[in-house]
Amino acid sequence: MGREVKSEENEERRRIATCLADTRTLTDFMNYINLRDKFLSKIKEISENEIGKVVVRTRKHPNELVDSKVLDLINRVVGEYAGAHVPESIMNAAHIIQFAQVCY
Repeated sequence: MGREVKSEENEERRRIATCLADTRTLTDFMNYINLRDKFLSKIKEISENEIGKVVVRTRKHPNELVDSKVLDLINRVVGEYAGAHVPESIMNAAHIIQFAQVCY
């Protein structure tokens, strides 16, 4: 019985430590939701067209101008999407990457 109590206390401490270490804010969450919605709408928009007709040019950004928070959020959105919709070909993976570039 003593082990169970100690285990529960350790689990509670880990949960609290995780919450304290997680520095996400409401603004970050809203940015994530907006990026996810934009990503999914671009996928829907581009998927409705024929593949040959879809040519979206993306801009190049110097490293100094890249917003790491936005990049992390896009990475998270793409990871979640790729986990739920596993690409079956290289072309599908390339489209996912292109959608991410368009979102940035």
